[in-house]
Amino acid sequence: LLHVRLRKQAAALPGSPFILNVTPGEAHALSTTIPGMLSGEVGGKSSHTINSADQGGNLCVHGGAKITCPCEAEEEVSTNSGKLTAKVMDHANGQYTIVWHGERTGTFNVSVKIDNIHVVGSPSKLKLISTTPDLGKCVTDIDALRAVKGEQAAFRFRFQDVFGNAPILGESFRRSFRAGLALTNPGV
Repeated sequence: LLHVRLRKQAAALPGSPFILNVTPGEAHALSTTIPGMLSGEVGGKSSHTINSADQGGNLCVHGGAKITCPCEAEEEVSTNSGKLTAKVMDHANGQYTIVWHGERTGTFNVSVKIDNIHVVGSPSKLKLISTTPDLGKCVTDIDALRAVKGEQAAFRFRFQDVFGNAPILGESFRRSFRAGLALTNPGV
């Protein structure tokens, strides 16, 4: 309630007190934060939602902020497909989800800016990993295998994801993966 009174008489203005509705202002970079380290997976499976705040630190309740997210590789990537891109989704409630899409594993420097000013914690590091192997790209060294009857012979599998990265194979994959071997006579 906003009370308005005349100075000397201390008489309330007609209609006073007035109902005053105060809402947060526009998103402000120096009141909005992002963590210093982010992680995710290749193929667009990496995202983070930020809650924007106005200059006074009040959480924003409306969207429309001009948010940009430039990205660059921290380590030199040997192929052109090492590029990382970002897309910002405005939820129209002060929250923005940033989705990063990259096809190479590694650590990237990512920035989040509002009106071309870094938010607190930006630039940040984004570590992309891969956990899903593409069994069609599985490679073995079985062609060089020499086996002797009655003795054990070992060979290796090298897994790759759909983009050619070496995935981190989780315990559930290791428990469920089964390999088979069929022996044939040479020339048959």
